[in-house]
Amino acid sequence: MKKFAILAIVALTAWGLAGCVQVSSDTVIEKDGSGTATLIMSLSPGMADAIKEMEELGMNEDQDMDVPMFDDINKADLENAAKGKGVKIKKFEKGNTDGRESFHLILDFDDLKGLSYVMGSVMGEDPGDGMGIFETADGNFILKEAHYDFPAEP
Repeated sequence: MKKFAILAIVALTAWGLAGCVQVSSDTVIEKDGSGTATLIMSLSPGMADAIKEMEELGMNEDQDMDVPMFDDINKADLENAAKGKGVKIKKFEKGNTDGRESFHLILDFDDLKGLSYVMGSVMGEDPGDGMGIFETADGNFILKEAHYDFPAEP
């Protein structure tokens, strides 16, 4: 009976945490390196409140847990980041459905370097960190982490 009680507590805890943050990301890359990136995120009301409280307490400052609040992401900043980087905003939507904050973004891009810059800017990360396409010794291509040295902006 004790094992069943422990299992029930673990199951209920996992069920309670499920769905706190939902992320769907899809990137289609064409042969020339251009493509379309789609990002859909949503936060449960409890998770959004927890993130706000952590920020108010300064708990995210030295952590690797920096999660942008949807209020901090705006279309004007995104358009500014995309300017001159070969990235076009096809869709930018923020909303609230059934108490869940949601964010839906679709970007067309000329290359992964520009996409990496824009996504890094939006997510509050170093815009030089992103993804790149690299050719392997056998002639195949792989998508892996890359760092771009973007010039300092005035």
